[in-house]
Amino acid sequence: MESLNEKDIPRFLDEGNLTKPFLKNEYVLDMVLRDYKAKLKSGKEANILSSLYNWVFAKTAYTSDRQFQGKWKFRRSAEEIWASKTCTGCTDYALLFATFARQIGVPTTILHTASRSWVKALQQNEDFKEYVGHTFCECYHQGRWLLVDPTARRIQYNYTPEKVRLDYEVGGEKVFIPYARDIDLDGVLGQEAHNLEMEEKCKNIPIDKNKDIQIVEACESDYEQIKDLLVELQNYIASIDKYKLNILTDGYREGYFNKTLSETNSGGGKIFVAKDGDKVIGVIAGHLRKYNHLDRLDFTCPKMGIIEELIVSQNARAGGVGKMLVEKMEEFFKLQDCEFVKLEVFAYNKNAHEFYLNLNYENRLIDMIKKL
Repeated sequence: MESLNEKDIPRFLDEGNLTKPFLKNEYVLDMVLRDYKAKLKSGKEANILSSLYNWVFAKTAYTSDRQFQGKWKFRRSAEEIWASKTCTGCTDYALLFATFARQIGVPTTILHTASRSWVKALQQNEDFKEYVGHTFCECYHQGRWLLVDPTARRIQYNYTPEKVRLDYEVGGEKVFIPYARDIDLDGVLGQEAHNLEMEEKCKNIPIDKNKDIQIVEACESDYEQIKDLLVELQNYIASIDKYKLNILTDGYREGYFNKTLSETNSGGGKIFVAKDGDKVIGVIAGHLRKYNHLDRLDFTCPKMGIIEELIVSQNARAGGVGKMLVEKMEEFFKLQDCEFVKLEVFAYNKNAHEFYLNLNYENRLIDMIKKL
């Protein structure tokens, strides 16, 4: 999709097939200014754009009626939507807002986006039950492009046109990938045609899978998701155990997490998590090795960091998250003046073994077993 800049200003003052003006410009401006002036008089923060979407919202109502949505979603002009006083969703609100915004001299786009998690699922050929997206407007106002959400009645001032990162959630999502920008829907499509177009445009759209992933120290609000990852790993280990000695018990989730947390805290360690938005997709736990007098009988006992656990959610693997977590833990160990890092790998977990070899870890001790 083409970038957005100042040369696009005249284009987005034009009307489209679905955004033809149907009210007088003076009337639209008067309705907007009423709200704007009322806010100024009461000492509240006033903005022409927010006054516009407040007016639209006050004059229309959303319907979730399946029959109505199936008949009219992505099929109506702004005039038809206004006449019915009923919106089927974000696209209807955006069409109304864009029509009126242009009438009062604000260049405005219709911006179709898909949630980044949905795009990732599509590109990884994962099953999905619905098409997850949102329609915004981009407005050139006071010398810059702003992102306006007429449905949520929010304005995003710190806005990068290549990616929509919200400071609030829409359907549980905060990051959306733009895939189409126009003056309206470029014709009357309908729900099925819209979904096909969305899928076609998003299947090869470039996304940096790790750009929005943050590696941070775990906090208490992450604990439940960390427990989920511990269970996910134990399920996997149990499934590949040749002798089925590893199992998952009812008390594992709480008990093993408490054990890990205790070892980390008592060993002066850290737990770091990889977060994609609010979702924890990976975790690493490590502590500093402690020695006793018996250890020193046959070992030089260098300062050593121990990686207790490294888990990356199955849906986030092969994307570099594990490497990011290990590097973060190694960075912590270096700050503690550690000379070495030690970890254990389950022998049947060939992928994990290869992963660590690729990070320049070496085999040192081999634990062997024989069934009698």
